[in-house]
Amino acid sequence: MAIEFKSRTFTISPLNDEGLKALKEDAEILSNVNVASFPQVIDSAKEIILAKTERDELALEEGMVTSRLVPNRQTALAAYRFIRYFFKIFADDSTKEDSPEDIVKDLEGIGLSSNITCLIAKIIELIKQEAKWYEYNRLKESFSSGLFPSFRGIGTTVELRGVFNREIKYGEKVEEYAKEAKLEEKSPMVPVISIAITLDSGTPSRFIFQASPEETEWLIEELKASLHKVNMIINHCKKS
Repeated sequence: MAIEFKSRTFTISPLNDEGLKALKEDAEILSNVNVASFPQVIDSAKEIILAKTERDELALEEGMVTSRLVPNRQTALAAYRFIRYFFKIFADDSTKEDSPEDIVKDLEGIGLSSNITCLIAKIIELIKQEAKWYEYNRLKESFSSGLFPSFRGIGTTVELRGVFNREIKYGEKVEEYAKEAKLEEKSPMVPVISIAITLDSGTPSRFIFQASPEETEWLIEELKASLHKVNMIINHCKKS
């Protein structure tokens, strides 16, 4: 039997059965969090939304556990998903006027117990009060993203590579090559830095290159110079 939803949240942009089940499970997990901690949990979800890398997201999720806001990472993830979902709902013109009461009735309709919805109603109300933050952040991202892919993360590795007196020749047996091959005495090793840049979109969304220490220093100085220029522009705008 089809469920007749009261809220616009579940009628205008309905979730499929799998989505409703996942939302119900997240609400059940979230109900184990102390109600007094709901504002701090929402603040933590905001920080995760603003996180630039997956590593930062993981650190923030673990921070929610170590600070005892939530009992475990599963709860942190459930809270993040639930809060972000309703941030989107209350930032959307077609659903932003929905009342937490109607949403909670619909959650009961998909099998959430009244004991749990009583608690969940409180965090939904808090999320609605904070929806302007999400709306502003989304607008800011829209203007700042422009037309190009955006930076998502960076990873590096370092290594030392051997420098040999010569390469093996075409047709030469390795036994003969081994008799003469040796590391260069003056510079037997060369340092190499491998850099992986991850973007939020595009093909490819991740590209890898290598650079010498001197080239890496050059790259760093170029970035620092660009940052200095941006700060100069910002300070000028503040004064004008």
